[in-house]
Amino acid sequence: MSGNDSPLVQQKAVITLLKPPALDYIRKLRRELDHDPDHLNSHRHTIGPKVQEFLASAGIYWDQKVLEGEFLQIVSQAIIQLKSVEK
Repeated sequence: MSGNDSPLVQQKAVITLLKPPALDYIRKLRRELDHDPDHLNSHRHTIGPKVQEFLASAGIYWDQKVLEGEFLQIVSQAIIQLKSVEK
C-alpha cells in the first residue's frame, strides 16, 4: 500500500484490529494508555511490528515506511471505536 490509499483501506485496517486475535492486543493497548497517555509513541518500535503482523494476517500489507506514518492513526482509531462500545 502507498500513502495515497483511500480511507476505506484505513477503515479496513481499523476493523481488522477490532477482531480476534488483534482485539485482545488493542484492549491491552487501551489499558496501557489509561496509565500512560504517551504509550503509543514511547513503544512505537514494538507496537508497529505487532500491528503489521495483524494486518498482514488479514491481507493488508504496508511497506515499513508507510506503516510508520499510518499505524498511530489506525491504532488510535481502533481504540476510540473500542471505547465507544466498551465503556
